[in-house]
Amino acid sequence: SKTDPDHLIHSATPQNTTNGLPILIWIYGGGFMTGSATLDIYNADIMSAVGNVIVASFQYRVGAFGFLHLSPVMPGFEEEAPGNVGLWDQALALRWLKENARAFGGNPEWMTLFGESAGSSS
Repeated sequence: SKTDPDHLIHSATPQNTTNGLPILIWIYGGGFMTGSATLDIYNADIMSAVGNVIVASFQYRVGAFGFLHLSPVMPGFEEEAPGNVGLWDQALALRWLKENARAFGGNPEWMTLFGESAGSSS
């Protein structure tokens, strides 16, 4: 699926939103090699409407762009490819969601992570 670089976080919010809803945060899997939060199978509109929760997901770098680490084979390249930047992406997205939860009707104290494959082990 195609990903817009300006659309890194998606949230599905019930239509009759009251402030302070719980937030479920979906982290997609793919063994840290592939994956995307934009796949149709991950569409959370129904879950948010039925469960009266906000469902958020976000993109993070996978494969070499997210987890390449060169220092064992190329000493001195730690800054160019430090490894685990995909996890850094996740941490930044979670921080952003917590800091901005109230702006989209969520409660930053009621955030729950869930995922599959690599997303569940992040």
